[in-house]
Amino acid sequence: MVLGYERLSTWDSLGAHAGNPTNVSPAGQTGSSLRMAVAPPRSHGPATGRAAPGAVGRLGRTMWRSVGRRPTLGVGALVVIYAVVSVVASATRPLWNDELFTLHVADQPSLHLLFSVLRTGAEANPPGFHLLTRAVIKAFGTGQVALRVPALVASLLLLPMLYYIVSRRLGTAAGYLAALVPLATVAPSYSYEARPYALVLALAALVLLSWQAYIDGRRPRLALTGLAFGGAAATCMHYYGPLILLPIAVGELIRSRQLSRIDYRVWVCLLVAVLPLLAFIPFIRAGIDLTGVPWDPVRSSQAVSSYLWLLPVTMIVLFTSVALAVTVVGRRRRRRHQVLSLPLPAPEMAAAATFLLVPAAAVAIGEFATGAFTQRYGLAAVIGVAVLLPAGARFLEPSRGRLTAALCIVVGLISIEVAVSDQVSVASQRKGQDQTLALLAHIPPGAPVIVAEQHAFLDLSHAAPPAVARSLLYIADPAQATAKTGSNIEELELMGIAPFADVKVRKYPDLITRQRKLVVLVADHDPEWLVPVLRADGYAITEIRRDGVSLLLSATLGSRSRIAVR
Repeated sequence: MVLGYERLSTWDSLGAHAGNPTNVSPAGQTGSSLRMAVAPPRSHGPATGRAAPGAVGRLGRTMWRSVGRRPTLGVGALVVIYAVVSVVASATRPLWNDELFTLHVADQPSLHLLFSVLRTGAEANPPGFHLLTRAVIKAFGTGQVALRVPALVASLLLLPMLYYIVSRRLGTAAGYLAALVPLATVAPSYSYEARPYALVLALAALVLLSWQAYIDGRRPRLALTGLAFGGAAATCMHYYGPLILLPIAVGELIRSRQLSRIDYRVWVCLLVAVLPLLAFIPFIRAGIDLTGVPWDPVRSSQAVSSYLWLLPVTMIVLFTSVALAVTVVGRRRRRRHQVLSLPLPAPEMAAAATFLLVPAAAVAIGEFATGAFTQRYGLAAVIGVAVLLPAGARFLEPSRGRLTAALCIVVGLISIEVAVSDQVSVASQRKGQDQTLALLAHIPPGAPVIVAEQHAFLDLSHAAPPAVARSLLYIADPAQATAKTGSNIEELELMGIAPFADVKVRKYPDLITRQRKLVVLVADHDPEWLVPVLRADGYAITEIRRDGVSLLLSATLGSRSRIAVR
């Protein structure tokens, strides 16, 4: 007979309770309690009773134990897989309109010109993001993979930070679940986009990690530095970046109430983090002056649609199910007069819950202050899901890790589905652009081609061969755009950046009055306002050629046209 110790947790190999400083035994052991157990003698004969696990079962159990005992190896493997998928997508997906704005601003010949572009109000991101991108361009060039390096690095750092935040409180398995959650959301699509959203998301994790470290008393000076730096960097990356500080402020209020005192050092760090906004006021005002309403108008429905955009349906069902189960189990325990204990310290629970509210806060700011909001501004809500999902699993199953293990498997499968869907979308974008470029190859060299849609014009001006790109032009008319589409913001932004980029933008009808016959490219079956206006002004529209989702049109001025050709 062998005398030993046996953990009460059935998933001890993944350390379901390891690393929880609030659950430390007097002997210094962390995690589940220990009990004396008498193991039966090892049998070398035929198995009796329950059948011994097969080779697949033994292999799976060995892998789980290896990952649980070597978290660095497990998280490292997850990061490597994520990096490979993101790099492949980055190399395949063409640069699109918003990323080309990043390129045209950051790649200016001088810093003076860079700031001149931002003063036009045509670009809606602060200087810090463009200065970072400029440094990357100087180091790696302007290739589409190189341009996306900051977003890729930030996305890869996000996973270990989330693992560490959660595993310190809830154990290794919960840490893995937290690291998997972003992969099952919309976040991976921003790991290969040359915009600041992945950076802000990673900085949100850094801020939460630094604040948690400060609460625990681990290297407080470094933790406060990380808190101030992370918040300030987020402010410099995006004008809505300071929203990631709101959860920390709410959590700190709870903590101050628990301590019966105010920790001024934390509040000073939060104040320092938002100070860069003062330097950005001229650029914000330029955006307002350019369009009257900056960037994208706010719609009240976006408060709800942001969450539907953020999470796939399967993740919404999963998270909602866990939340409902927590509510039901909590009420049942309360009726039985059982002690209800939070799986995380109250300040951290409050901070995580507030992260979920970041999209709603962004909508409120857009509606009552800036007049601007897009769903991407609320991406930091991913942090709330990543922390609260494993916390809910711990609340439902305090002494075992089976639910957390099951959630890891389910979220892992959802992340695979998301990755496959993203790759299909990227391949479709590449195919569509290749078809449009093939269509342009039928145009005689030097013949001008009017691209009817703003995004397609900027995309093709960058992707097309130089000879073809020089023949592309866009006809802009903010008044017509407003009348036909309800918005002129993108029209004005393109007109603002055109003098600083190697693209041709002309006002309507200045060019039209010089041409009796025009060639118009309509991409994605979206003629915007131009084709209806040409028809109204007396042009006869006929189809020249169609390929995929794009078509070439010929516009010939009729005898009864309202436009006089010079």
